[in-house]
Amino acid sequence: LSNMLFGLGCSIDAYLLSAGIRFAVRAIPGFPVLGGNGEFCSATSFRPDCSSLFQAKTLCDPGSELETLEEAFNRAKSNGSSACGILFSFSPVLMQVECIKSVHSSVGEIILCCARPICLPSTDEIEQCSAIASTRQPFHLISVGDQWAQTVGYASSEMTGRSLNLLQGPSSDFARFRGMIDAIRMRLVYEDVISIHLKNGTTCSMRFHLSPIPIDSLGVCCMIRARAEGCRPSPSSAHALEDLVSQLHLHDAPPHRPP
Repeated sequence: LSNMLFGLGCSIDAYLLSAGIRFAVRAIPGFPVLGGNGEFCSATSFRPDCSSLFQAKTLCDPGSELETLEEAFNRAKSNGSSACGILFSFSPVLMQVECIKSVHSSVGEIILCCARPICLPSTDEIEQCSAIASTRQPFHLISVGDQWAQTVGYASSEMTGRSLNLLQGPSSDFARFRGMIDAIRMRLVYEDVISIHLKNGTTCSMRFHLSPIPIDSLGVCCMIRARAEGCRPSPSSAHALEDLVSQLHLHDAPPHRPP
């Protein structure tokens, strides 16, 4: 660790010296790097005497990677903690970065970070997934599997290019939908059961598994696996069924008498 990071307190020193690529940045614009553990220094060639040259932008490529990392830093500064999936410029491995806000006695607010490799899905899992989504706004679906499209009542071509908001309806839990979209945005491994609306209006509880995956031509995307856990007809469909039954006058049928 750089000399600046010694004496932060036992809990912070222990955090920075634990396993994983660990480093600390100042919680100010540019997020200058204060120091890091041995794994961080080895991976980045960081030296304490050159710390002024290291900022967030030196850790990852400009564009979506830098935007995502700085968003995670800002969220940690505001909320106390955050996480994101990042392709650092010093490693080809997609990593999940966990960020925690702390306070340095002389520097002020800092963000403590720990980066660990994300376990990527297999080729078979990717080929059999429900959909691939962009992690950049408006988070549109890049590709959609035919089987999942049929499950929700659409053709693949109707869903490709649109966002998952297509599946929202009056009875959807909008907070959970926002949570899922936010997990796509921050490239997180995520799982939840969310009520969606199929094309015919039927409400369906569907379990979503999200996994970030790097794709050469597209950057980091999100692989979606979805499985229906229970569906019920929409109110309009239920009323239509009741109307049909009433038209059959089944309740007026004469009693059956054996011959």
